[in-house]
Amino acid sequence: DRARADLQKRVDQSYDLFVQTVARNRKLDPQVIYDTQAGIYRGEEAVNIGLADKVLTYDGVIAEITKKISKPKTTAKGVFNMEGFDIKGFCDKLKELVTAKNTDVLAQLKDLGMGTESLTPQAEVDRIKAEARTEADKMAAERVKGIFNLCTLAGASAMARGLIEEGLTVEQSQEKILKAKADQSQGQAVYSTVGATTTGESNPLLENAKQRAGIK
Repeated sequence: DRARADLQKRVDQSYDLFVQTVARNRKLDPQVIYDTQAGIYRGEEAVNIGLADKVLTYDGVIAEITKKISKPKTTAKGVFNMEGFDIKGFCDKLKELVTAKNTDVLAQLKDLGMGTESLTPQAEVDRIKAEARTEADKMAAERVKGIFNLCTLAGASAMARGLIEEGLTVEQSQEKILKAKADQSQGQAVYSTVGATTTGESNPLLENAKQRAGIK
């Protein structure tokens, strides 16, 4: 009984940690998670109680993840996300502040999200573009490497260039390679006119059927 109680205590601790983690990440009250009684919720059910944001296909999930990782983020003090930032509006406001000879220009710039350490708007745009290009190049390189590895393992190296030029993902390439291999196997079916229970001599019936079918 003592060992069982100790084991139950450890299980409860793990469950509590799991609940707190889910509640924190999903921004829910822990009691909401406890009330599920470790139930299984699928699709819209999970969305309705806050355990998921939306229901997507596999390709949709990949697209969402790709969009998230390519989205510029704040990386240092004074460097801000330029998404949706009105550069013209900012420059007009800056001109207005300078023209008015406002003695507290730096303070107002800080309120707008720009400090003395920050980059200029155009420089920030250039930085974001460079980061996006780097990320895109990295993803492209990983895709090419993945397709080459698949083709090599499947003994279909000749397919690699075509799959890459088609712009297929690694998963799509895998499906195409498997289909090609299956079609190849069917096309290489072995025909035999030797009876399975004979001593190795040709079976006249099979020979005749083979001739009628035009098989040499």
